[in-house]
Amino acid sequence: MLFNVEAYRSAIMEFEINMSEMPLGKLSKSSIQRGFEALTEIQNLVTSNVHDPSYKESLIIDASNRFFTVIPSIHPHVIRDEDDLKSKHMDKPPQGKHSTKVLGMKIPQKSEFAKWRDEVVVPCGKPVASNIKASELMFNEYIVYNTTQ
Repeated sequence: MLFNVEAYRSAIMEFEINMSEMPLGKLSKSSIQRGFEALTEIQNLVTSNVHDPSYKESLIIDASNRFFTVIPSIHPHVIRDEDDLKSKHMDKPPQGKHSTKVLGMKIPQKSEFAKWRDEVVVPCGKPVASNIKASELMFNEYIVYNTTQ
């Protein structure tokens, strides 16, 4: 049998993956850029000393709405603090590269990491809680963007 649905479901449950929270489709380069701009605006607002709290709140709500409009999520909400901001922040790919790392709520157990050819460390092992408190992702993801898609 090429594909066993029960084996697949069993593996998904073993890794505590909630399929309803998986990514909701492809992101274009312009969507990623607009999402990054909204997060940068939120970061500036969170760390600023705006004198009118209601005005600051309305700007944060507006920027959060723009972020979740271009970066789909099943849990859209207002991004109000540094921890939440860090869980959403997608680092810009290095110049000439088309990838980034997004942090999840679980990471592999470090004691179970494997070494592979030329002493390359492969982060694998039982999933354990990371120091990320709020994230759209269950696990870290290295996202490679093909800008020609």
